[in-house]
Amino acid sequence: MLLEILRAMREKHIIRFENQSTRSGRDSVLAGVPVKIFTSAVTGRRYVCVYNTVRGRFLNHRLDYVKSVESFKVCEEYDEIKAALERNIGHVWGVSFGGKSHKELLYMKLYVDEKTEGYILNRLQREGRGGEILRLDEDIYLYTKELYDTNEMASWIKTFTGRIIALEGTNCAVINKFYRDMERMQEMYAGSPLAVGEVEA
Repeated sequence: MLLEILRAMREKHIIRFENQSTRSGRDSVLAGVPVKIFTSAVTGRRYVCVYNTVRGRFLNHRLDYVKSVESFKVCEEYDEIKAALERNIGHVWGVSFGGKSHKELLYMKLYVDEKTEGYILNRLQREGRGGEILRLDEDIYLYTKELYDTNEMASWIKTFTGRIIALEGTNCAVINKFYRDMERMQEMYAGSPLAVGEVEA
């Protein structure tokens, strides 16, 4: 499958391919312009990035779920599509382009001890994938990132637990889940707060 896809990319062809759904397990026949092969640094899985001409957006499909590939015609706009992907890669955290065409914003305010925790700032710069880091005050920093799918950042965000002063963003589901998880962690490790009028024994 990979060889056929790479050949289609070299020849700038549109492909028709049979793909198995990761959720239902059903096979479907899709078409699009293959532009790039991605490899997940977390799972090692490979994905083929295809521009869906009908929906007008990029989609990633797991390579091991592609059952057959057929090239059927040259894409005259191939170079423009590839250039558009390169412009958008900086807004992709993992392999998801999200479910919408517009980008999401994430704001993470952190406490970082500037005297002893310079390595935290180094982490933000090294792992933050182009996000903006702004010093608001002594030991207070704001990390801002614009991307397609904030949900893919969730695990990375949680690695800063204990330093996060506030987390905000346009993807309310991700932000709310973070705070719910923090509340559950508080209950598990610190115990539930006493009810009004309850006296600790």
